[in-house]
Amino acid sequence: ARLSAAEFYKAFGRSALLEYTPVNRYENATIAAATHFLNAGKNVVLVTQPPRSRMYLERFRGFVEKGGLKIVNLTTENPLARPQMFRIATNISENEGPAKETDFVSVSINNLEFLTEIVEQMQWDSVLVFEALTGVILGLGKEKKEAVYKFFSSIVEEMSTKERILIAFLNRSAHEKETISAYEGLFVKILKIDDNSILSI
Repeated sequence: ARLSAAEFYKAFGRSALLEYTPVNRYENATIAAATHFLNAGKNVVLVTQPPRSRMYLERFRGFVEKGGLKIVNLTTENPLARPQMFRIATNISENEGPAKETDFVSVSINNLEFLTEIVEQMQWDSVLVFEALTGVILGLGKEKKEAVYKFFSSIVEEMSTKERILIAFLNRSAHEKETISAYEGLFVKILKIDDNSILSI
């Protein structure tokens, strides 16, 4: 069934996996989802990868400056982590003015535990848009497949214990059937992006 915008967000429920293929512009769905939650006054953490990080930053600069949106940029380098990079503003309504941090938090794909730290600091009703799931699975390769699954399961668990919303994107054509099924099993809803519309499965 093809969903209207309002149904589309109801369809997310507490956790949704959005599946796409390379021909689909899933960036549009990412922008639509983030915009919806930001306009609803929720804090959003968007996990993405270059070069899209920059694109989302341009698109959402106002929300980033106000502290409503935090963009986490997963890099393949091994940067030395600076702990102060990983603090998330607890409440954006306090009059502290725009955050004086860098535009986004960069986390090395080899240091995913920092990502877990970021998720643990999220407010109880905030939203995690994990756009880079396929990138993480492929970036860490077959030998780390189980570790990535375990890591992501722990994120799903952490999100659900505090009534937060989790939306992740998975490229159907980039993974084996077992991998797709395993990740589908972690989510309440499975949706499919098709020609710029969202279909529920």
